Parts: sequence; structure tokens; C-alpha cells
Amino acid sequence: MPTTQDRFEPCIVRCLSDGYETRVLVSGELDLYSSQQLRRLLAEVCRGKAPAVVVDLGGVSFCDGQGIRVLVEATEQARRRGGNLRLHRPSRLVRRLVAVLQLEGRLDVAREPVG
Repeated sequence: MPTTQDRFEPCIVRCLSDGYETRVLVSGELDLYSSQQLRRLLAEVCRGKAPAVVVDLGGVSFCDGQGIRVLVEATEQARRRGGNLRLHRPSRLVRRLVAVLQLEGRLDVAREPVG
């Protein structure tokens, strides 16, 4: 019988930049444990020279409140530096969390949903 641990999908984060836009690709589970990795990377990216940051969430299979908190903090950091952070390809779960937490005005979320 599979256990919860057997079904765990580690959070994998990759970063690509062309000087103007930095794209952060996130996949797996974004939760209390794994969100620290994303927090560190987004803090570094938001301190960088590229004004536009796109966080591609198309590969995220799970996200909790801590994952959303990291995205809100990074968005605020980017805006303080005159840049922008946009969430691209968020799942229905991520969209629902944003709506339930009433964060539509604080997060720039792309319109096209995934799955």
C-alpha cells in the first residue's frame, strides 16, 4: 500500500534569464518545506537586473498557504525595486487559493488556467 511519502513530488525550481525577463519554472509540491528553496531563489532573482520576473507554475501539483505567501513576498519585493512578478500557468488550486485569500489585487496572475 502506498504511503504519503511514496507520493511526494519534490519541488524543482529552474531559472532562465535573458537580461530583461527572468523565468522561474516551478514543478512538484510547493509547501511549507519546499517553499524555502523558492523563497531564496526569488529573493535573489528580484534583487537582480531583470525587471520582469515570470513564475511558471504549470508543473506545480500541490500548493499550500506557505507557497502562496512566498509568491506574495516576492511580488512585493519586485515591485519595491520597480519591477514586476507575474504568475504564469497557475493551476486551478493556485487560482482558488489566491481567490479564497483575496489576493487578486496583490498578485499578477495570468488569465489562462492549466488543468
